[in-house]
Amino acid sequence: MTGGTSSSAQRAALLALLEKIPAGRLATHGQIAAELRMMRPHVAALLQDLNDDERTSVPWHRVVADGGAIGRHKHRDAQMARLRAEGIAVAPAGIVDELSRRRIADFSAPGAAIERGPATAAPSRSRGMKGRP
Repeated sequence: MTGGTSSSAQRAALLALLEKIPAGRLATHGQIAAELRMMRPHVAALLQDLNDDERTSVPWHRVVADGGAIGRHKHRDAQMARLRAEGIAVAPAGIVDELSRRRIADFSAPGAAIERGPATAAPSRSRGMKGRP
C-alpha cells in the first residue's frame, strides 16, 4: 500500500491478509508490513484498532512482534490464550517459543511453507552506532 491509500483500504487489506494465516502458524509485524508495504508501527496500530467484530472474524492473534513477543496491550491475555489453544507455546513473559518453526514463509500458500531460520534477527545498532564496528 502506498501513502495515498485510504485507511479503510489498508484495513481491508490487513483483514484479508490475516485470514491467510492458518491455525497453529504465525506471522510477524514485519512480514505483514512488507507484504502490505506499510511501516511496522502502522501495522501494529491497525491491529490494535480492530473492533470486536473484526477480532471475532479474523485470526488477529496470530500476529506477533518480529522476535516473537506479544505486546502489552489490552487484548494480550486473550491473544496468549488463543495461541495456546492452537498449540503454540507461549512463555509466561509473553514470548512465543520456537517462532522460526511456527512462522509462515509467505502468504501465497497458507499453511504450506514455514520459514526456517533463526527465531530472532541479529540485534540492530542504535542510530548513533551505525557504521561503527
